[in-house]
Parts: sequence; C-alpha cells; structure tokens
Amino acid sequence: MAWGDLSRQGFGPNQDHTAVQQLLKMEPKVECTGDSMKLLVQDAASTSGSLFFVDRGRYLAPLPLSKLPPSCGYTIRSTRRDLVLVAPYDGCFVTVEEGSYVLPLRWWGLPVRMTCPLMKQSLTNPPMVTCHTEGMVVKTEWTIAASKMKVN
Repeated sequence: MAWGDLSRQGFGPNQDHTAVQQLLKMEPKVECTGDSMKLLVQDAASTSGSLFFVDRGRYLAPLPLSKLPPSCGYTIRSTRRDLVLVAPYDGCFVTVEEGSYVLPLRWWGLPVRMTCPLMKQSLTNPPMVTCHTEGMVVKTEWTIAASKMKVN
C-alpha cells in the first residue's frame, strides 16, 4: 500500500501524524493476486468497513465502499480482529497508472492508495499433464517439436 501525500490534502500536521500512526499500528498489507488486490488489516476490531471511501478525485465527494453496487466486485470481510478488503483489478474506480493497478481510497479521512503491479497474462494456456503408470501425457494448445520440449 502506498500512502498519498498528506500535506497536500488539507490536514494539519498533528492531525495527520496521529491518524497515520494509528493506521500503521494496524499493519496494513496488500496482497496482489492474479485478479485482485487484497488489503489485510490487523487489530481492526474497532475499524468498520464503512470507514473506507473511494477517492473519486477533486470534483466528486469520496464514496463509502459500502455504497458501491455489487457489480463493482468489492468484498469486505471482518473478524473480531482483522479486516479484509478485496478489490478486483476490473472493479469500479481501479485505474492503471505507470504499470500498476491503483485504487485511491480514503481511510479515516486520509488519502491512501492500494497498488499492485500489472500481471503479465500468458498468451497461451499452460500445458495439461496427465500421469499414468506407463508415463505421462502432456497436452498443449500450441504446436512445438518434441525435441524442443524440456521437462524439469
């Protein structure tokens, strides 16, 4: 997770310093998967998912994640201790900036950004391998000479 530039957002130095310290105590982590970003927040028993807002830019007010339609694909799960926010790369308000997926958020009023590097999609499907007592069969969707295939 990359933190936004707090000094440009109109927060006073003491106010944003205290809020940032509170957020850092929760040890937020972003996990990048093949199709989504996952924000994991520890010790979030007092943190409601409604404290997360999508930052829609300078001309539109931030929108609570809880108000987004289900078609945006976001999920928020919480346990007694932890909070998990999953945002699909093709979800609402996720953009691509300089080779990364970016979701601008407001968390407790502070600007934060969930970021994940663009995942390079394979142009072809991986081979399917079936094992038998006599050997194995490798099926591919491409044509390649058997002499050029390597098995590790």
